[in-house]
Amino acid sequence: MKISKKKLHNNLHLLLLAAAIIATSALVGACGGGGGGGGGGGSQPVAAQNVGEITAKGSVWVNGVEFNTNNAQVVMDGTTLAVGDDSKLRVGMVVSVEGEMNDAGVGTATKVTFDDTLQGPVTTKNADNTLLIMGKAVAVTPDTRIDDSVGGVKTLDDVLANGMVEVSGGVDDLGRIVATHIELKAAGEISEVTGKVDQVSPLVVSGISVLGTPALSNFPATGIAVGNLVEVKGSFNGTALTATTIELKTGLQNDDNLHFEGFVISGTDSSFVLQGQHLNQTLTVTTSATTTFMGGVKGDLVVGTKVEVEGALTGTTIVATKVKFKENVRIEMTAGAQSSTRVGIELHFLPGITVVEDATTRRTGELNIIDTSDLRIRGRLSRDGSKVIATRVEIRSPSSNPDRVKLRGPVTAVNGTSSIVILGVTVPVPTTAGALRPNDDNSNENSPNSQTMTPADFFAKVKVGTVVKADGSLSADNAFVTKELELED
Repeated sequence: MKISKKKLHNNLHLLLLAAAIIATSALVGACGGGGGGGGGGGSQPVAAQNVGEITAKGSVWVNGVEFNTNNAQVVMDGTTLAVGDDSKLRVGMVVSVEGEMNDAGVGTATKVTFDDTLQGPVTTKNADNTLLIMGKAVAVTPDTRIDDSVGGVKTLDDVLANGMVEVSGGVDDLGRIVATHIELKAAGEISEVTGKVDQVSPLVVSGISVLGTPALSNFPATGIAVGNLVEVKGSFNGTALTATTIELKTGLQNDDNLHFEGFVISGTDSSFVLQGQHLNQTLTVTTSATTTFMGGVKGDLVVGTKVEVEGALTGTTIVATKVKFKENVRIEMTAGAQSSTRVGIELHFLPGITVVEDATTRRTGELNIIDTSDLRIRGRLSRDGSKVIATRVEIRSPSSNPDRVKLRGPVTAVNGTSSIVILGVTVPVPTTAGALRPNDDNSNENSPNSQTMTPADFFAKVKVGTVVKADGSLSADNAFVTKELELED
């Protein structure tokens, strides 16, 4: 199939889309029954600690694991609740879960700890939905969950009208808090920040100036030092946080089975620095030939990428047995037409895919050459599964193979043994020898891959939620013609 430049111009173009849509429900299949889990099959449970975002309630789901919380101690910003009371935990909150889990992916929590990243007055809202809270940049995405104190879903307009908020999220390589949860707070409540000490005299924590003579908690006799992980509470006067208390946080302890979620802020695929969401902690991650990569390949480990790492933690270094990409969607195809507004992308050749951009989207390349370029999009499915949130958009030089299309993402349906659905696109499963591949190419996705699978082996592993990469082209009626399928999980 040869696609003319004129046809491209008429059928694929960038359009304005409303990007500030707040997702209000968890991904299908992520919700468990109320309070269930923890007693399923699998091997003998082992101790584990999961640090990441709550993706669903009805028990608590963190990093793809359902944790029974019936007998868990829940600590909310320093306040211990009654055993088993997880009613104040919300989807989007970043927590640390201590407990046990088995190889069937079922866990039993003994302790769940939540500490907000930031709480204070909203001082500014920018056009890209970036807020300034106590002068700190907070990026609001289509996935950011906004609640009031009883869990009622709110909007960004409610945030601006209310003025005082609590934020949970991770700090990316640009120093912005990427909010996963925002809760409206009453006027007059304390302001606080959890982060690292940037400098001592004058005191600056996570970029916020701190004044006053606060009471210190948990500090050694030597007092506050640069790099300390602290929680500061007080009142914000418009330019600085006047502290009443500063608490030294202990951070993570050595753990043989840590699951840790965060943003890559520096390094290479063999050794990179991961800035975690919980308490803004930073770990060095090392990988090896035995490390498994899920939802992507080593080449995807660029600065700004969000991943979950599993492995053994010693000090501040985690030896990774598994790296799971949170941004596991990839779309590659020839693009056409242009727009001067970077709000969203509608793919007319793939009308089932809606792509939105937000304050965290990074775009490279010039829009004025998009009618002759390749368009490469990386991102993730929104929390409700209705759209792709683009984290990177690359406008590249013209391809030598303009008919080629690549899709990577979670499978949303398996149609017998004939086809699967990825990002709303029906992808036929080829029966030709060598067209089905396992997840065995973690170094470079363009490298030759000698391992193959039979259709029976492929369908034994593929289910709803499995990440699969499809390489192919589009027919004259825009149906996907599959050349090769590769498991990415």
